Order: sequence, then C-alpha cells, then structure tokens
Amino acid sequence: MKKLIFKLLAITLVVSFTSCNEEYKDDNDDTLADRTTVAYFAESGSTLFVKEEEVGKLDVLVSVSEAKPYDRSFAVSIDASATTAVAGGFDYEDLNLSNLVVPANAQYGSFTVTAGDFNNSTVQGVNLVFNLDDVQDATLDYRLTHTVKIQRFCPIYAPFAGEYFIEEITPIGADGPVLNHQSVVTLYTLPGSETKRAFMTNNFPNFCATPNQFVIDLVCEEILMPVGGNRGNCVCDQGTPYLFGTAPTPTTFDPNDDSVFEVSFENDVTGNCGPSVITTYRFTKQ
Repeated sequence: MKKLIFKLLAITLVVSFTSCNEEYKDDNDDTLADRTTVAYFAESGSTLFVKEEEVGKLDVLVSVSEAKPYDRSFAVSIDASATTAVAGGFDYEDLNLSNLVVPANAQYGSFTVTAGDFNNSTVQGVNLVFNLDDVQDATLDYRLTHTVKIQRFCPIYAPFAGEYFIEEITPIGADGPVLNHQSVVTLYTLPGSETKRAFMTNNFPNFCATPNQFVIDLVCEEILMPVGGNRGNCVCDQGTPYLFGTAPTPTTFDPNDDSVFEVSFENDVTGNCGPSVITTYRFTKQ
C-alpha cells in the first residue's frame, strides 16, 4: 500500500512539473513577438539650435517598451494648430515623414529635423509640434506629442561655471533676501544644454531652509529664466506656484567674460505672496 502511495505521489509531481514547463516560455523571438508593446515619444520636448555656420540637426526619438524581431513602421504628423515654425527652409527644412521604422530588435525609432536659415531664427524661438499617430503592433500611450523649439544659438566662449559670490543689489524687502544673499554658490551647466546654468540656493532664507535649484538661460547675450520660470519652494498660498520669471528687460552678459555678471528676474510672477517685483543679483567669480 505504501509503495502504491509513493508511486501516485511521484506521478503527480511529474505531471505538475510537466504542466509548469509547458506554461513557461523563454524570451525567444516567438514570445517577444507576442507581447503587447506600448509606444510613445521618448521626450515631451527638445531644442534645435540654429547656428550661423553649421547645419543644425536634431533626432526625435519614438520609444517602444518591447523590442521585436522585425521592423515596425510608425507614423507621425505635424500639429498645425500648435506649430508656429515655418517649413521650406525658413525655420526648418521640409520633412520626409514617410517610411519611418523602429528597426528589428530595437526599442527606438527616429526621424530628423533640420534647422532652416540662421537669419530667420530668433532668440525667442518657434515651435514645431509633432503628434504620434501610429506604431505597428503597439498601443499608443503616455507621451503622444513632442515639441521641437527651434531657437537661434549664439556661442558662449567663457565657461560661466564654478564658484560665485552672489549678492542682492536691488533693495531688500521686509521678507529679507530672495536667494542666498552674500554667499558663495556653485554654478554648473545643466546636462544636455549648451546655454542653461544652475545653482542651489534657498528661497527666502529667513523663512525656508531647503535648498532649491535655480536655473538661468544664457541666450544671445541675454540672461533669461527657463520656459515656465523657476519654481520656488517657499510659498504663501499653497494653491498657486511661486515662480521666478524672466524680467521684462533681461540683463545682458559678455560671452567672452564670466568674471562678473548680473541676473534680473521677476520675483513672484503669479502673485503668490503679493505683487511681483524685479530682483537683481550680482555674480562675482571666486
């Protein structure tokens, strides 16, 4: 009787292991081809700089969550209602958006945007907006538009990086200095950007002690705030963001000399704590 029980247990275990092995699949080509893939733009936006003596090119990436063992076509279109850039070599060269593919065994496909005439470009820039319309054997989700900002680029020869003594040179209000007044900060280049610099500072140090990144944009001899402004982390009204925006008359800089420069910005764009004012800081390299 015991022998019979052991035999039945052995048969049951063999059947169980066989069933599991039949359900399990390796990541071979067949199973990869069967998986559901999600497709989206790799980024929501990018900047194509227009340079005076160089043809500017930018690759826009379409990402898929799973590689497949075959080429997959994808389709994009220009969103005419949101686009301010002009084709035909004015802001950008005419695009060939046919026969776009995500190559076999890859997780990215791409298409190239080529900048137009430098003389037509502006510091403010124009937008070229793309919609992701279809990717073969994939579900579209998450990030389905991509904005290429086409903007004039002016060379910056000095590094504008390292340690700087900063001081608020406009009158300091009742709430005290806006940033770390009369202190040394480290200015660094933001990864992936030729023009943006950043440093860590408190916002209203008399009230808030958590450092926050503050970004400046060195664009054709003017110092601007990033698009959308710098978001402050010391607020009066939790319902609205505290923003530092570009001043109506931006301060200027010498691209060859980073020893001393001034940064003006609109303090409290949204009126979070009261009417906005223009604040200026002087940066002196140490």
